[in-house]
Amino acid sequence: MKVSTKLPVLEQFRPEEQGWTMLKEPKAALAQWLALPIGLFAIFLVYALAVVVGIEELYQFRFGWNLLLAYIVLVPIHEWLHAMVFPDKLKSDDIYVGVLMKYLVFFAFYTKKMSRNRALAVYMTPFLVLSFLPIVFMAVTGISSLFLFDIAFLNAICACVDLLAMIMIYTQVPKEAVVRNKGYKTYWKHQEEVVTEKSIRTHT
Repeated sequence: MKVSTKLPVLEQFRPEEQGWTMLKEPKAALAQWLALPIGLFAIFLVYALAVVVGIEELYQFRFGWNLLLAYIVLVPIHEWLHAMVFPDKLKSDDIYVGVLMKYLVFFAFYTKKMSRNRALAVYMTPFLVLSFLPIVFMAVTGISSLFLFDIAFLNAICACVDLLAMIMIYTQVPKEAVVRNKGYKTYWKHQEEVVTEKSIRTHT
């Protein structure tokens, strides 16, 4: 795993020339705005879960240093969870984590291909672990922690772009396809085409 302040771009990966289909997705800055309603809905889902398990009355919203502390704690864990779901996990040099200073957003990036379902898992895992799991943990153990509530709700809004990406992949990419990123753009290709491409390269 490598740390970077920009998304890696592999020049040898030329998706248009190699038959990859580009995902229809907004530019990075616009995506953050389009994802906000999804983030608000995600907060609603977390609160609904708290209601279902009967602990919603334990939470008191506070706007202050508590949110900054929660953000500082959750961001590295959020990106680490993304990286843990990538193929080869943290040992791979194809994994990059860092912050894009232009947009002030943190990222985890994998330069190789992965299956569509793994890509969906990459985007969903931090939301499930950091937003749903704390609520379930408090309900099961009887522990009441305002800090865990802060983590759960703040991560829900922070995961909005992840959830938007997941929706776009789910609706546009066939189940048997593989996904690969180049910079800010996402591409997909049928698995059998990738296998055929490897076979051709092997015999040339």
